[in-house]
Amino acid sequence: MKRILIRICIPILLVLVCALLVFTSIRRLDQSIYASVFFSSPAGVRIDLNSQNKIVSVRGTNDKGRSLIEEISLKNTEFPAFIGLILEQSLDNGYLADGGYISVIFDTEDDQWLEKNSEEISTYIKEYLGERLTYTLDVGRKYTTSPPTTPPLPPYPTSATAPSSPGV
Repeated sequence: MKRILIRICIPILLVLVCALLVFTSIRRLDQSIYASVFFSSPAGVRIDLNSQNKIVSVRGTNDKGRSLIEEISLKNTEFPAFIGLILEQSLDNGYLADGGYISVIFDTEDDQWLEKNSEEISTYIKEYLGERLTYTLDVGRKYTTSPPTTPPLPPYPTSATAPSSPGV
C-alpha cells in the first residue's frame, strides 16, 4: 500500500514543482525591465517598462515627481496613457505652464522599440496637450551604442614630477 501511494504521490509532486517553477519564471520575465522612460516637466518621473510596454515600476526622481506619483493611480494604466495622467497632474499642480519644457528620455538598447515609442509619445503629448499651452518638447535617447570619446587627461603630477617651489 505504501509503495502504491509513493508511486502516485512522487510524480504528482514533481509535476506540481515543475509547474510552479515554470509559472515563477514566466512571471519574472513579465516583470523584468526592458526599457526606462524618464519624464521631466520639471517634475521628474522614471517609468520602467517590460517588453510588452506594461508598466513594471514608477518612481519620482525629485520631490515634484514623487508628489505626482502619490496622486496618480497606476491600477490598469498602460503606457503611454500613463504619460497623459502625468501631464494632467503636472498641469493641475502648476508644474507645467505656458512656455514650459517637457523632456522624455528613453533608455533602451532596442533601436526599433525606441523609434516606435519616441514617435508615439511625441504624437501622444502633442495631441493630449493640443492648444492648451505652448511648450518645448524634447524626446530623445539616453542609451548610446558607443561611449563618448573624451581626450585623455594629462597625468597627475607626483612628488617626483611636481614642479619645485621657488626659493625652497
